[in-house]
Amino acid sequence: MWKKLPEWPKTLTGLPSTSGTTASVVVLRGNRMYVAHVGDSAVVLGVQDDPSVPFIKAVEVTQDHKPELPKERERIEGLGGSVIKKSGVNRVVWKRPRLSHNGPVRRSTVIDQIPFLAVARALGDLWSYDFYSGEFVVSPEPDTNVVVLDPSKHRYIILGSDGLWNMVPPQEAISMCQNNDEEMASCGGSSARQLVGHALLRWRQRMLRADNTSAIVITLLETESSQEPLHH
Repeated sequence: MWKKLPEWPKTLTGLPSTSGTTASVVVLRGNRMYVAHVGDSAVVLGVQDDPSVPFIKAVEVTQDHKPELPKERERIEGLGGSVIKKSGVNRVVWKRPRLSHNGPVRRSTVIDQIPFLAVARALGDLWSYDFYSGEFVVSPEPDTNVVVLDPSKHRYIILGSDGLWNMVPPQEAISMCQNNDEEMASCGGSSARQLVGHALLRWRQRMLRADNTSAIVITLLETESSQEPLHH
């Protein structure tokens, strides 16, 4: 990211646009799902507790890294950062010299405080790097966990960016995947495409500019043996 910075696109103010990215990663090995994430691109698991009941429950595997979470706010403030609510959304503050400033930053330099990112962790947020402490106020450190998958009850894994989850709640998303599998089995329609299309429609209906909207859906297979793959 540092090497890319000189050629990175600039904002209207002439500053490099380095707000980074959220990331969610799922690795399936045998009956284990290894999960790592930063930011608010959530991972949701569809669980059918009773095979005789068709209802599939949504279980959130990740917790969004929001600045208002006590542990995230404590970490941010411990590094000298701060969190401010703007338009009802908690944001990590970007402390930067006033745009009219030239030359080295001194004690007398006027520092603007810009409520910026609505996530407490992300990859590539160079603006939040503190050269004195060597730490990122917006942390690139992922949360990780391992989920043991049960082929008799685990049905779907959905990875989605916040543009999806802001418009389609997890339970509705799981139900849409289930309905899509039942209705589209013969022609192989994509549940991920349907989820994104549904979310974008809701953004338009609310006359809002859509946030980044991406989705991956993994359908898990019922298997007789632990040696068989759980998914295509």
